[in-house]
Amino acid sequence: HAGANRWHDKTLQIFVAESGECGMTYEHSPAEGPPLMILTDHILGYIGGTVRNGSNLPAIKYNPVQQLEFVLNDALQLAISKAKENLDSLVNEVDMHVLHFKHFGKNEIKSLGFSPDSFIQTAIQLAFYRLQKEPGAHYESGGTRQFIHGRTEVIRSCSIESVEFAKAVTQSEGTSSDKFVLMKRAIQAHNSYAKLAVAGLGVDRHLQGMKQIGVENAIEPHDLFSDVGYVKSSQMRISTSQVAGSSASFLCFGPLVSDGYGCCYNPRSDDIFFPCSALTSCPATSATEFRDALEQSLLDMRLLVLENVQQSKL
Repeated sequence: HAGANRWHDKTLQIFVAESGECGMTYEHSPAEGPPLMILTDHILGYIGGTVRNGSNLPAIKYNPVQQLEFVLNDALQLAISKAKENLDSLVNEVDMHVLHFKHFGKNEIKSLGFSPDSFIQTAIQLAFYRLQKEPGAHYESGGTRQFIHGRTEVIRSCSIESVEFAKAVTQSEGTSSDKFVLMKRAIQAHNSYAKLAVAGLGVDRHLQGMKQIGVENAIEPHDLFSDVGYVKSSQMRISTSQVAGSSASFLCFGPLVSDGYGCCYNPRSDDIFFPCSALTSCPATSATEFRDALEQSLLDMRLLVLENVQQSKL
């Protein structure tokens, strides 16, 4: 069984499929994704002969491997059987499709005058709105490693500006110039919030800490935590993270909520990898539809820039 050789007390495991495809499974508690991508780039570069860093120390010698004989009774056998069923059910729940976006990459986005991450995040917001006809709370992981013990803060990519832009595009409101102005505002709003978040000025980790202190000390939770707006805005229907690497690799994860999407992307110079996920049990979401909507959104946004920059030069 696929789950019988996974040991999740270990952070990192390398696997090789029967098809010859290779990858890693990563237990997220100790660290974020970038170290894993750095390791992946190093391994692939070493195999390809382009990386030769390291001291080339001899392999560490261990005692010969010994097979452990487990003594199992009926109760343990039943628990193992049930664990197999549960794992298969979880695996079958994940609908995962990868968009290898080859039309352009981060270099062209920069040449258009925008932050690649903010441009991509705005496109993800537009893709979600296209499918769901409403905005969704949107989580992006922002690194806070400039602080001692810093891990992440939430970059909330859904904004008033992003919603106004998505509405204008999906409802065909206004001229191309009007949409272009709204797009620029949405991208700038994301960029501004992202800078605040990574500087330790976000809100989510602060509020999470307050909530946990209350729980640990048996303090009645503040009314804020049961407020309709707070509860809805905490149901992250879009979970995203940029993990950049030079190789044709990507990290992927499932959605945070049952009616949501997951998207961990790798923006390279001339292309972008977008693994898109949803749950098969939710009739309101589809990884393939999200993948297609995201590709269209990226193309539409570039077209808006080209139309209006070109027009301004005439």
